[in-house]
Amino acid sequence: MSECVKYVLAGIERNCANPVQKGVEKTGWIVNRDHVDLINSKVVGSKITALEFNEGAPDKPLFPIVIAGKTPFNGLKSSLVVGTYSNSWTKEAPIVILDTGAAVVENVINPLTAADSSFILIVENKFKGKDGDNAYEVLGFDQGLVASAGENDKYNEECDGGWKVTLTEEAAAHAALFLEPALEEATGAAVTKTFIESKAWTKPTENA
Repeated sequence: MSECVKYVLAGIERNCANPVQKGVEKTGWIVNRDHVDLINSKVVGSKITALEFNEGAPDKPLFPIVIAGKTPFNGLKSSLVVGTYSNSWTKEAPIVILDTGAAVVENVINPLTAADSSFILIVENKFKGKDGDNAYEVLGFDQGLVASAGENDKYNEECDGGWKVTLTEEAAAHAALFLEPALEEATGAAVTKTFIESKAWTKPTENA
């Protein structure tokens, strides 16, 4: 029997004990996909159980993205694409940057929108799932997120005149992937948060 055939493996019903919640938290983390060791990182089912980084990656390769407002990452979605022989997913991640300074353009906007740039994004779902199983969702692991749109409208009320860049991943094999690395033989949302914090870049102090 072909291993490519997929079967529904659980019943579908409303989860009254842990109701679904829409949206994501205001902080996400982005990493240059070239810095991720995709060979030694491990995917089991819908879980990334090991996220490894290449030797050339910075010590803190995860860069925080903090988006203000009531609906951070508004427009974040995954859409099914039906193909002739196989189906895939397109994922979109709009990012609003409320700053139009020269340093932001040089360090953020230009790299985000470069033609040869590719990224992986981690977002924290408001719906954490049982034991936090789906707290941290990963986009761009399969094919990479690349810039598909960018805009700076000085009078745009949605962005307060700031930048808006949309990152898109096409032909992703997984509908969703969730980060749950095992640290010291432990797993779970708290362990994953510790892993992220250990790899997250922090802004240097003014006197550093």
